[in-house]
Amino acid sequence: MSHLFSQPLTVVMGHVDLLSASTEDEHLKHTLHIIKEQLELLSKYIHYLRELNKFETKDLHGLTMLDIGLPDVEE
Repeated sequence: MSHLFSQPLTVVMGHVDLLSASTEDEHLKHTLHIIKEQLELLSKYIHYLRELNKFETKDLHGLTMLDIGLPDVEE
C-alpha cells in the first residue's frame, strides 16, 4: 500500500517544486511551500507505514478500527 501512495506523492511533490522554481509570485511561492510541507508530512507517515510490523484493532462505537499508533512526526 505504501508503495502505491508513494509514487503519486513523489510526482506531485516534483510538480510543486517545478511550479515554485518557475514563478516569482511570492504569494504563490508561499502557497506552494505550504503544500510541500503537507506532502512531506504525508511522506513521513507513509515511511512509518512501510516500517510497521505490529498493529492492533480497537472498537469505536461498534466499529472495529485498525489502530496503527502513528507517531507524532510533525517535527
